[in-house]
Amino acid sequence: MLPPCRRPTLILEPPTPALKTLSLQQSTSHTHLFRRCRRNSSFTPSLWIIFLVIFLSFVPTLHAFPVQPPLSPSLLLDAFPSLLPELHTLHRRRGPLIIVNTTGQATVINSDTRTSVPQGAATDAGGVGLDAPALIWISFCFVVGLPMAFAGIRGWRLTTGVGVGLAGTVASWAAFINSISAAPLSDLILTLIILGFFALLFAFGAIPYGRVTGIACIGLVGGTAFGVRVVILKAGLLISGSQGYTLDWVLVGFFGVAGGVSIIWERSQRGGLVRTANILFKLLSLKSASSIFSFQVFGCASIGTFLSFLGVDLLIHQQAGMSRGLRFLFDRNSSHFLDIVGGGYTPATLTQVLIGVSLFLT
Repeated sequence: MLPPCRRPTLILEPPTPALKTLSLQQSTSHTHLFRRCRRNSSFTPSLWIIFLVIFLSFVPTLHAFPVQPPLSPSLLLDAFPSLLPELHTLHRRRGPLIIVNTTGQATVINSDTRTSVPQGAATDAGGVGLDAPALIWISFCFVVGLPMAFAGIRGWRLTTGVGVGLAGTVASWAAFINSISAAPLSDLILTLIILGFFALLFAFGAIPYGRVTGIACIGLVGGTAFGVRVVILKAGLLISGSQGYTLDWVLVGFFGVAGGVSIIWERSQRGGLVRTANILFKLLSLKSASSIFSFQVFGCASIGTFLSFLGVDLLIHQQAGMSRGLRFLFDRNSSHFLDIVGGGYTPATLTQVLIGVSLFLT
């Protein structure tokens, strides 16, 4: 009789030390290779395949082009003309021309296209007379200007808020007046939009995150305000002539950059030239210049006196005084060419006196 069939029994023996060492070496080598692939993308096979497909897709096109001289940089540009943008001949930009026809009516003609340019009133959000936009700007000048002139850096966060707000206000105003068409927005709407920028940026400058930006803007705006008054002090701006307008803006930019850099340069933020002036005064056996030179104080005083005297001039001359000078300096919109450039800028004697006094008090 046959013995009963038994199932085979699998006996699992513990791995020997040699097997453990071999298994550890294999896992380590795979892990090292994996990490190397992760660190270096060139080991990724899919990336090489992508490069190969891109290269082969251009081979039928490349071999059909005529051979260029060796090391010619135009080979790739000729093979791919889409990489080379359309070439244009640069010409000197010419402004519109004022032409008076037989009926005595002035017409502005574009000197490049020889087409008529529609013209509009260059009120530039300043209003007419003492209407609502004009009164808003007068109030704004006194509300912001007087505290800046008398309180200055003692305003703390309010002062830094004004610095950022005014920088954005000037930039937005200049952008709007140079881009609107002959049929622009009403002065009231444009005024509210610009003052909305001031409110938002004022809030940013008043918080701790905007403190450094506000301090830099005080110097930048203060220097610009000083330079603008120097330029509009004379009829037709300070420097007249064919290149006078550009030189006027170079002068304004110099004052603005000098005011901004001077404050950033001084770590204590009490004046850009205080340290240099202190050395000079010590060499001359004079007292410290810390109480004399303070460009942060100068920036606040420049902003305050500019806005305060602008408000006074708006009450006296409305849009014919400093307001006209600001528009003549900032506005070069072709749709305002007849009003701005054709009308010119001739300030009254009292306006020049007010500008001079504001510069002296700064």
